[in-house]
Amino acid sequence: EAAAAAAAAEAARKKEEEEEEAKKEARAAKYGIPIDDAPYGEDLGVTFCRPRKPLEPDPDFLQDTLHCYGVDRLSTSEILDYFQAYSPAYVLWLDDSSGNVVFNDPCNARRAYHTLGRTIRLPPPRPGADSGDSEGGAAAAAAAAEAAAAETAA
Repeated sequence: EAAAAAAAAEAARKKEEEEEEAKKEARAAKYGIPIDDAPYGEDLGVTFCRPRKPLEPDPDFLQDTLHCYGVDRLSTSEILDYFQAYSPAYVLWLDDSSGNVVFNDPCNARRAYHTLGRTIRLPPPRPGADSGDSEGGAAAAAAAAEAAAAETAA
């Protein structure tokens, strides 16, 4: 029964994606513009400082924490700014590519996850935007890049 419900939800999601793609193609034809399949540069071959670690078996989930991966170019303040509306307390860095955003209470963590918890495509780098600092300086435009791929922390 649960498997049937999951399959129905997946079918509905695919149908919605197909409808959105058809609308996009119709708009492009109407206005005579080409469709760019990678408008935000997801084909740039971005590499992260560290590969993603697999989830441990039977992890203890922290209800007030979200895990963010792919935040290599972001500073602590940029991540906290992204989650600002949900009162983040601090970022606990795990390595150069991932960290846990700890919130003041579990409700705020859940609200942030359900509101912001999606993958946002990485914008292409701007020429001369990288000032070379290790905190990510000019990465404010990419603050949502992979930080929004938040997962409940292990």
